[in-house]
Amino acid sequence: MKKSANTGLNISVFVCGSGTLALEILASRYMVPSFGTSIFIWGAVLSVTLFYLALGYRWGGKLTNRINLLSRRLSLHILYASAWIGLIPAFGPSLLLLGLELGAVAGPIFVALFLLGPPLVLLSTAVPLAIGIIDARKNGKVRASLIAGNLFALSTVGSIFGALLTAYYLLPSFGVGRSFFIICLGLIALALPGFANMTVRKTAVCVVFFLSLTKLTIEPPELKMGLQFLDRRATPYGQIDVLADHRDNSRILLLDGASQNHVGGVHWDKSRFEYINIINRKAALLLPSKPSKETSLLGFTIESSADQASSREPAKSALILGLGAGTMAKNLNRIGYQVDCVEIDQNVLSIAEQFFAFNKNSDAKVHISDARAFLVKALQEEKNHWDLIILDLAGGGIHPEHVYTLEAYQAIQALLKPKGLLIVNFVSYVTPPHDQVIKHSAATLARVFSDIQIYTLYPDKDDRGAMGQALVFASSFPMEKKFFSADESKHHLVNFDRNLRPLSDDWNPMGNWSVHANAEWHQNIAQWLGSGVLVPH
Repeated sequence: MKKSANTGLNISVFVCGSGTLALEILASRYMVPSFGTSIFIWGAVLSVTLFYLALGYRWGGKLTNRINLLSRRLSLHILYASAWIGLIPAFGPSLLLLGLELGAVAGPIFVALFLLGPPLVLLSTAVPLAIGIIDARKNGKVRASLIAGNLFALSTVGSIFGALLTAYYLLPSFGVGRSFFIICLGLIALALPGFANMTVRKTAVCVVFFLSLTKLTIEPPELKMGLQFLDRRATPYGQIDVLADHRDNSRILLLDGASQNHVGGVHWDKSRFEYINIINRKAALLLPSKPSKETSLLGFTIESSADQASSREPAKSALILGLGAGTMAKNLNRIGYQVDCVEIDQNVLSIAEQFFAFNKNSDAKVHISDARAFLVKALQEEKNHWDLIILDLAGGGIHPEHVYTLEAYQAIQALLKPKGLLIVNFVSYVTPPHDQVIKHSAATLARVFSDIQIYTLYPDKDDRGAMGQALVFASSFPMEKKFFSADESKHHLVNFDRNLRPLSDDWNPMGNWSVHANAEWHQNIAQWLGSGVLVPH
């Protein structure tokens, strides 16, 4: 009987450990649509988790000296934790809104403190309470240190199981909100053996009733009038949302709460984002055309003698790092490019095909791969060289650091044809004091390419110190200083210091530098589309 009872305790410790790590992962993903894929989210979640675990261990240890009915107390703690977790989808949106007001640095800490506090403290008491229960049953026959070691090991193994189960199965299959509810139900089931006690039974009834009442009475955050979710899915790489704007018959793609494209047109091929249209117009100039006295191709000044015109290798190939809705790839293909596109998430490709009329068989050859890994493989194969490479990977408000380094740019330069061009899209501040991303990135590119030009897309925002956007053009061939044509005169050149420290695999704080732009980007999205986009699927 004692062996059976201890088995039940072991299961409780294992499941509570699983719940702890599951909550940690879910909390980090829960904040992504509001704060983006910020390093501060993980910093906040990890530190807050450890803080609450310490509180729970200490509290649980004290309880073993004061309470005789430790088994009942453990069942109650599990029920209370399940109630809080089940309520997260109801009160969580309010926490996210308050967190946004505090900014991208303090906001994640605030949300993590209130989101995780009660359940983590309650679940972490499982180990000391179980130690106390087993120690009392053994009557000193087994050393307490052995009991503690076994139970902490079991809790840790449970944490590993919870982390893998959540990351590899729950999130991709059910999304964040439903995963919270699944964990809630699992903990309620764990407390079932304690239902023989009247207090535990009454508490369980109250928990279920309160959860049901809350679900019926609290309205979730809504989108603005005329907007509708067409698809919401959690993937191993992030949160994807597709919205229909019935006011102008357009569609919007969000990745981790940040806008990736806003598309209209009969075939969903007309982007409302200025930078995509600029790139398409400039890319069109690289295609072969009848030369005049002197032709400027995307900044390259080429004389028009018959010999030079006949010997010039026409630009026909493009590599896009980052698929998004596929609009850029479709347009480049239609004006004459053979397009390769690299996308890490198979779900992004599925979304582009289903909602944005992208055709992977005709519009572009899509490679499902990490962008940096693709560059390394392409270099090893020594058979792929492109006239135009476009780096457009600012997903969730953060540029993936490993693709924006000196080493990555060197790989890109080696994969460009002799007169090839690299275009990099940055969502960032371009004026002090938060312009480190764009300035250090340009200095890094200058170590690899001989000519660098940065053009801001929204100078009115720059003047107000607001988050903006810039395109960086890099080439090993001289480009004209006056890049934009007359109809694009609102864009202006940004100066930078070539001697700034370059970003590398060893040193790249882009995630920290991007936090302010990231927060402003997500706030703008919420104002544009409504607070409903802040809450994950």
